[in-house]
Amino acid sequence: MAALTSTLRSILLVSCVALPCASTWAARNFTPQSGTWVVSSEVDGKPGRGLAIDVQGNTFFMQVFGYEKNGDATFHMATGQLDGDTITAPLIRYTGGRSFGSAARDAAAEQSVGDVTVSFRNGLKGTVQFPGEPAVAIERFLIDSNEVSLVNPLAQLGYRTSRVLAMDEGGAVAYDWAITMTRREDGVAMARLSQAYPMSTYLSYKPFQDFECYRIRSSAQLDCKAIPTKVDEWPDVKTPQVDALRLWFAAEEVLGSARVGGDQPANVSLMGRTRGAYYWTSAGLGGPNGRYRLRDSFEQSFHGASAPFESCMISCEITMVYSTLMPYNGTWMVEDEITGKPGRGLALDIQGETAILQVFNYRADGQPTFHMGSAGYGTRGADSRASLAVIPLREYAGGKSLGGPTQPARVKAEAGDAQIEFSAAPPATETSWWDDGKIKLPGEAPVRIRRLQMDAPASFAERMLGEWYLPFIGKTLKLVRVDGDAVTTANGKERCTLSQGSQGTDLSCGQPQGNAWVWFQRLKIPTSFRDDDSMIRLRDRFGNAAGLGKME
Repeated sequence: MAALTSTLRSILLVSCVALPCASTWAARNFTPQSGTWVVSSEVDGKPGRGLAIDVQGNTFFMQVFGYEKNGDATFHMATGQLDGDTITAPLIRYTGGRSFGSAARDAAAEQSVGDVTVSFRNGLKGTVQFPGEPAVAIERFLIDSNEVSLVNPLAQLGYRTSRVLAMDEGGAVAYDWAITMTRREDGVAMARLSQAYPMSTYLSYKPFQDFECYRIRSSAQLDCKAIPTKVDEWPDVKTPQVDALRLWFAAEEVLGSARVGGDQPANVSLMGRTRGAYYWTSAGLGGPNGRYRLRDSFEQSFHGASAPFESCMISCEITMVYSTLMPYNGTWMVEDEITGKPGRGLALDIQGETAILQVFNYRADGQPTFHMGSAGYGTRGADSRASLAVIPLREYAGGKSLGGPTQPARVKAEAGDAQIEFSAAPPATETSWWDDGKIKLPGEAPVRIRRLQMDAPASFAERMLGEWYLPFIGKTLKLVRVDGDAVTTANGKERCTLSQGSQGTDLSCGQPQGNAWVWFQRLKIPTSFRDDDSMIRLRDRFGNAAGLGKME
């Protein structure tokens, strides 16, 4: 993935440290989702070309897999800074890099084949104009399946829980909700809505409304109607009347809308992420003296991984946990190939129980090509705390070239299997698998890979500038100024500083008043791109909104 390091370095060096500096750029009301994108008119169930897109802050990176005029598979790369929702950048071809099983070798950039323009309508749709072609619609490639799985709301096992914020028309947080998806015995998808309830250092949730949900356009889009729900009343927890939900599950993200009733009915938009999914099965008695209840627990983990455990209080139970770890989708790199010179790259896209991998590399003669494949992805076993996919990689030929006629590609060769693995087992930290893993490519030894961070803040201040929601106190902070070792609101009254001895992971926020505080809260800085319970990013330091935007 060193193909982009020298280009990105010059881009990232000019990124602004504060929001006022970034205000010369137009801000977006969404963030394009990283992963595989496709040209809408070319989706016909046959091999073709596509886009691996990654947007972090204002930095845009795209790898295009397509074909030469002679039918050979090839790839091009474009990178630069988005101005609002649009970017025009040169599309570069590379040659001379490493092929499967070859010795390490650097590639070289050729001249641009022309400019490409990409515009986004929201986080899942947009347009692209390649050199020599008219602008065409593109969309995020999302797996549509009716197969039973942990996260398919129409054919779901167990429970899938998502954390969503309901935003009013002005973009302010109106409600903090959890949505739990299940499936009734008759196959109808069910959604339970719960209201966040702060409990000093953690959040609890009060369920207050159930919904029946039915398919809109695909298995990931649901129209939900409220049904009568009897719930216990909690003191000091106010819950609105919600008449309907419209939900779209796009990989790990959730978007949609809710119809809030009552005296002043209104529509609110939803933005959020899947927190995890799980179900369990019982297997009778076993263990010491045959007196333990045995249970298998299956989970998809976005924020942490469980481990096998046993408990024995009034009764005894042994639970074996099979945890599937969900890493970041987007651009990844082989660690020992980061040389500052062009090389090969990886695009990883894991959706539910399917892993899609694109490898942008070179043939033995040095010409660019790509290999692609998909396979099942899941736990390696109860004792491993690891997840694995073995993906057959194929090389293609004969598809559409830049400016050429639309035509399907064909499989040219089977290149062998790639194996990807992510682990939360010691000595790895519990969160390292989010952006750190291993890959074994055909004819090569296993190597470490890590998620490319194109928008990596260099300081605490740069990391924290932007707009945040603090769930424990139901407050929104717009941190736009740097004041010594603190980040503050525009008037300087509310501020956040690193907590002493936190090693850059914890901070203290509040509003000082003399020797006292109007309010004070200890918080945990979110890791990389995923938010922690104590802080949720609403907008980045450039003013771009988190989430996928409004559902169409």
